[in-house]
Amino acid sequence: MKKIVPFTFYFLIFAAVAAHRPYLVLYYQSLSFTGTQIGMLVGIAPLITIFSLPLITGIADTTNKHRLIMSLALLIVVATVALLPLLDSFILILIVITSSIVLFATLMPLSASATMYMLGEKRDLFGRIRLGGTIGFSIAATVIGSLVQSNGLRIAFWSAAVLLFLAFLVSQKLAHSGEE
Repeated sequence: MKKIVPFTFYFLIFAAVAAHRPYLVLYYQSLSFTGTQIGMLVGIAPLITIFSLPLITGIADTTNKHRLIMSLALLIVVATVALLPLLDSFILILIVITSSIVLFATLMPLSASATMYMLGEKRDLFGRIRLGGTIGFSIAATVIGSLVQSNGLRIAFWSAAVLLFLAFLVSQKLAHSGEE
C-alpha cells in the first residue's frame, strides 16, 4: 500500500483549510456584514452538517460510489471556494459557504474510510498518515498568511481552491472498499 497517497491527500486538504478558513470572518467584515450575518454564516453550516453528513455518506455506502461522491464534493468545494471572493451578497455567500462546508464535511469520513481500507492490517499507521494534515496545515498557515499580508484576502481563497484541486487529483488514487 502506498501510504504517500493518503498522506498527501490529508496534507493538501488541511493546507486548504489553513489557507482560507482563518480569513472567512475577516472577509465577511470586509463586506460590511453585521455581527448577526457573520454569526449566521459561521454557525449555520455546522448545524446543517449534522443532518447532511449521515445522508451523503449513507448514499456513498449504499451505492458503493465513494469515489464519485468524494470527487463531486471536492470539485464543488473547489468551485465554491474560488467563487467566494467574487461575491458580496449575503444570501449568495450564505448559499455558497453552506454548500461548501456541508460537502467538505463528507471528505473527512470518506477519506478516513479509504485510508483505513488501504492500510488493511496496518491500521495502526493511521495516525502517521493523518499527520500529513497537521504538517500541511502548519506549512500553509505560515505561507498563506504571508501571502495574505502582502496581497489581500482574496489570495487565501484562490490558494485554497488550488490546494483543493490538487487534493481532488490525489483523491483519484485513494482506494475505497467495495469499488473496483
